[in-house]
Amino acid sequence: MATVGDVLSSALRLAGVLAAEESLSADQSENGIETLNEILAMWGTTRMNRSGNQQLTFTLTDESVTFGSTGGDVSTRIQGASSVIVRSGGLDYTLREISVDDYATIPLKSTGGTPEVFCLDNGYPLNTMRIYPVPSAGMQLRVDAVVAMAEYSSVSDTVNLPPETRKALREALAVHFALNMASSRLPR
Repeated sequence: MATVGDVLSSALRLAGVLAAEESLSADQSENGIETLNEILAMWGTTRMNRSGNQQLTFTLTDESVTFGSTGGDVSTRIQGASSVIVRSGGLDYTLREISVDDYATIPLKSTGGTPEVFCLDNGYPLNTMRIYPVPSAGMQLRVDAVVAMAEYSSVSDTVNLPPETRKALREALAVHFALNMASSRLPR
């Protein structure tokens, strides 16, 4: 598996910033890791993020679920959901996503019944999924969630991404480095 240092070195070489015999400097490593994490965070907000898909299953206690590592009902902050299913009495019900604005127009949000819709507020660091009608306590919820991609802190960290994502990351980094190098050469 490639390390963060391998990906950064390859990107810097592709951008023409680092010669084949050169090693990463401390500054290039620090700035490169920061840029790599920013790119991954940006990609993580899209549903194209297949590396960050995770299936979460848990028991509902009320009409909302809070996601996030700093006090959420579920410790994983999600960035979207490709599928949300409620299981009740052995039957699965697929919920339809609505916007937060559409959810706000529901006049009596305390109405109980078999859930039909959900909305996700995309707050940070916690976000909340609201479900309507209010499910009975004990129903199972399965969320096929888009979660944040891994964040890296060292050039020795292993980049655990599919080859095609790693290639896209290397090329995105190369474009970033090449543009920064070109702008630093412009007369001021």
